[in-house]
Formats: sequence, structure tokens, C-alpha cells
Amino acid sequence: MRTAKFPTTCDRFIAYFDIMGFRDLLYRNSHEKVTMIMNSVSRQIEMIKDTEDGLLRKKGKLHGDFERAIIIPIVFSDTIILLSGSNTIYDA
Repeated sequence: MRTAKFPTTCDRFIAYFDIMGFRDLLYRNSHEKVTMIMNSVSRQIEMIKDTEDGLLRKKGKLHGDFERAIIIPIVFSDTIILLSGSNTIYDA
């Protein structure tokens, strides 16, 4: 159950990350090495997804106003997008 509502439209931050040279990475490295690299990236994204529906509440590491920050990750291919729930300093 979501404890904070993620707004459909609002002023927010959008972070866009593209893994540059992804095709070259695939061509020049073994499958095992590429898998290791992508698993490392995936673990970082999963840390966000695993928090309470995008809320940055992970084992008490963040507190106060930061607990109210909502971050939603979107991953496809070699692109990662992070959407914030608003445009406050805490969301930044």
C-alpha cells in the first residue's frame, strides 16, 4: 500500500541517464562481464524500487523531510529515468 501519492502531473525533476557506449560494451566484453556490469546497475535501481513504493525510506538511513521524497525509476534498454514527486529541495 502506497503511503504517499505520486502525482500524475506536477512540477518535478526528471533525471535521464543513458549508458554511453553500450553497443561497444557489448561488442568488446564477454557476456559474463556485461552481465556483471548490468547487475551492478540493476542493484542500484532495485534499491529505489524496493523502498516503500519509491519512498526513500530504507532501513532508517534517511529521515525527516527526505522520507517524504518520492522517486520512481523507469528502466528500458540502456536508459534509466528517475522521476521525482515534486520539485522541492528534498526531491532534488
